Amino acid sequence: MWFLDNLTQPAATVLASLGIIVAAIITFAIGLLSRRQLDRHHKATHTLADTQALRGRFTTITAQLADPAPAIRTAAVSALEALADDWLDRDKPRETQACINVLCDYLRTPYETSTRNPHLRKETRRTHRTKYDYTDTTHEYPYDDLDTRHAITRTIAAHLQPHHDHSWSSFDYDLTGAYLHNLNLDFAVFSGKTTSFEDATFSGERTSFFGATSTGKYTSFSGAAFSSKRTNFENVTFNGEYTWFSKATFSGKSANFEWTRFRSSEYTSFSGATFRSEYTTFDRATFSGDYTSFTESTFDGEIISFDEATFSSRLGTTFRHATFSATKTSFENPRVWIKVEMDWDRLPGSVAGPLPTQPASVHPHEWPPVPKPLTG
Repeated sequence: MWFLDNLTQPAATVLASLGIIVAAIITFAIGLLSRRQLDRHHKATHTLADTQALRGRFTTITAQLADPAPAIRTAAVSALEALADDWLDRDKPRETQACINVLCDYLRTPYETSTRNPHLRKETRRTHRTKYDYTDTTHEYPYDDLDTRHAITRTIAAHLQPHHDHSWSSFDYDLTGAYLHNLNLDFAVFSGKTTSFEDATFSGERTSFFGATSTGKYTSFSGAAFSSKRTNFENVTFNGEYTWFSKATFSGKSANFEWTRFRSSEYTSFSGATFRSEYTTFDRATFSGDYTSFTESTFDGEIISFDEATFSSRLGTTFRHATFSATKTSFENPRVWIKVEMDWDRLPGSVAGPLPTQPASVHPHEWPPVPKPLTG
């Protein structure tokens, strides 16, 4: 049977070799799994430490924003900008939103003009009635923070520009009640769900949103006070669902909405708004979407112009109960004039009877205006 032993020897060798190979594969797999687990552990530990470090920076920076020294507050703005971008690089949008919220919250704090050394917060004055009879009065002066506010608005404006490496356009902005001085948001892009300037105060020489775009669901300037010498919304596009300027007030020398496109799919509202600027223009503006309302608005000042505007809202544009007290309000040569309602217009199906008289200051006197679309 010697030949059987010879036959089994190669088989035994093969089996032994296979066993060694399998053992090696198992050892390699176990080692690889262990290394991966170790790598994940190190990565998780590093990520946790990194997150804790970033949040530690957040705590430090927010405290610096309350520092009495203007230079420290301004430096804190730059530090918070860098932190927001670091969170973006780590794909942590909620943390970036938190940084933006802090900047917006600062702008929402009441603004008072400082009349003393910005480092002097309190001053005690003693009033004597007699030598030993006196009263101490302590007055606390506000921080001089206009430079800090400017730094914040410049930072936000820079990150809202198209194609910025660290774009903040997709985030929400709650600037309700904010004090905004010489705000420049030219060409800014807002694409977050909500952008709110409700009850904000716009002051200074110039407020400008020239060429800006808003595509978020809600954009609101309701109750805002535009008191800058010049307010500019020229060539702005509102493409979201709702755009509100309800009860906003425009004063100063001029308010410019020339070439502005109000395309909100649901509603554009200037209801209860007051236009007191010397010159207000909506020339060549477009009002489309579902519905546009100027109900109970007040048109004051010298000149109000809607010349060559397009009124094409699907459900109409209403000026019902509006007050036309400006020296001249003009609707000359509209490009499109569809379903525009004034108090002196008779609605289809309405009961016959006297109607209010068209004010002499409203042009053209031959009403309604005749559309004159652009040619060529």
